[in-house]
Amino acid sequence: MEVLDMASSTKNINVDVMNRILKVLYEQSPIKLTNLAMSSGLNYNTCRRYLNLMKIFGWIETSSEDKITLARITETGRKIHSTLNE
Repeated sequence: MEVLDMASSTKNINVDVMNRILKVLYEQSPIKLTNLAMSSGLNYNTCRRYLNLMKIFGWIETSSEDKITLARITETGRKIHSTLNE
């Protein structure tokens, strides 16, 4: 995943969207980015922008296997997910 300019990445953050992504990752981690985008109700590019930001926050991590990028929730992401859904 490429690193984006922080100012452009944080311009229009929607916490509800981040929570949807975390929910999917909490339930299905690790998951392909295309499947994550579909399960979160986002288009692929929007999902990638949020994932880049969430990676900076330490909520998720990504890995590539056989040309497929997978996302998984971190322990910090699990804590954030729990806090947002109390």
